[in-house]
Amino acid sequence: MSTTVEESVLVETPDRATTTTPGSGDDVSLLGLANAVLRHRRLLVVLPLALAFVVGVSSLLRDRAYSARTTFLPQGSDASGGTVSILGRQLGIDIGAGAPGQSPAFYAYLVTSRAILEELIHSEFTWATEEGTVTRPLLDVFAGGGATERERLRRAIDRLAESLVVRVNGPTGLVEIEAKAPDPILAEQILGRVLELINRFNVEQRQSQAAAEARFAGERLETARQEMLEAEDELRSFLEENARFELSPRLQLEYSRLTRRLAMRERLHATLAESYEQARIQQVRNTPVITVVERPEGSGRPMARGTVLRVAVALVAGFVLALLVAFLRDASARLSASGADEYRAFLALRREAAADLRWPVRALARVTTRRRSSAAALDETRGE
Repeated sequence: MSTTVEESVLVETPDRATTTTPGSGDDVSLLGLANAVLRHRRLLVVLPLALAFVVGVSSLLRDRAYSARTTFLPQGSDASGGTVSILGRQLGIDIGAGAPGQSPAFYAYLVTSRAILEELIHSEFTWATEEGTVTRPLLDVFAGGGATERERLRRAIDRLAESLVVRVNGPTGLVEIEAKAPDPILAEQILGRVLELINRFNVEQRQSQAAAEARFAGERLETARQEMLEAEDELRSFLEENARFELSPRLQLEYSRLTRRLAMRERLHATLAESYEQARIQQVRNTPVITVVERPEGSGRPMARGTVLRVAVALVAGFVLALLVAFLRDASARLSASGADEYRAFLALRREAAADLRWPVRALARVTTRRRSSAAALDETRGE
């Protein structure tokens, strides 16, 4: 009986080989690939177009985002009023007006710092929507869910930080801020609030620094006044005791020394008095220290959705996916035509692998049972 089956297989094999189409063998040829493409040409057209249509419609149905921008120029701190700078000028040293806390890079960091973002996220804004004019805090606009209020606030701040883009122009020192929001008026108001917070931070920082300088200058001024009075008393006592000091070289040198000392104490006292008065003025000064070059009002513009790019990417991805499906179908058909037994074995193994993935415990139990059966059969063989 087995001989008959083997003869039938040997007889059928040449017939199957003679009816096989070019490119359906195990080796994939260019002609076979071309046949697969032509055989599934409808799939290669329909699938990319369908995917591109879905992506294009979803892109058009998305809410449009708007952006606004503003540009400002940081002003250097007024170093002429600083105590250290004034003393340096008296000694002939140019301290310079630039301060790291007033650089454009500092302001670029300040815009996206947590101190500014927390103030901004709790600020309320008014803008028009489809339901009418609303007044809400940014926390309601950028809230992204969260199990707790703290998590909700953190996610909102992260989304707000992503909506703010800061650029620094090195040669000019200009700082440009771009804000993205669901409404153009809202985007402009966000930038206006950012400028207010920057100005407030600068004013508070300057007033705090001026208060510290005023305390230092006041204490130093009192000490300098006492030293100046002591120098005056020494010079007065010298003149009272030596009315004819011009006749003695030693007394002339002593007079010159006391005079220089008094002049130095007077200059120091005048410098500290000027610094103290300027620090007191700076302590109550609330003028802005940034120059707004481009106001955010009227800069709101709709942002591009990127529909064309998305559709193009969807077309390419759909075509690649269709090619993959076509080649898999063609390979499956070639496998089915080359050997029904092998194809049935392939299908059985595929079902078994899928079952193992769904129920791994059963697969492990089946493997354990097979191992025990093999071990028992081996023991029986050894016993015989």
